[in-house]
Amino acid sequence: MENNFEKEILKKIEIIIKLLTVSSLSSLKEEKQLEKIRTLNEVGFSPKDIAELIRTSSNSVSVALNKLKKKNEEKKEGEDIQPEVKEEKTND
Repeated sequence: MENNFEKEILKKIEIIIKLLTVSSLSSLKEEKQLEKIRTLNEVGFSPKDIAELIRTSSNSVSVALNKLKKKNEEKKEGEDIQPEVKEEKTND
């Protein structure tokens, strides 16, 4: 009996979390969908949950997450290879 009560409480908490998330997303109306996906992923939502929240398919979310992952990897590679900065000599 207590186990069912705990499950109901957890279910309601999940609903509250989703409602709060949707509310915060509505304040980001101008933010691109990719950024919304990034934000939701960073706070721990699954692709399926993200898809439900932004009303798209989980496949679209997975594709977007792969794009973000590739961008992040490229950015990290670019940071590892930094060009040498040449100092200009001035004649004073």
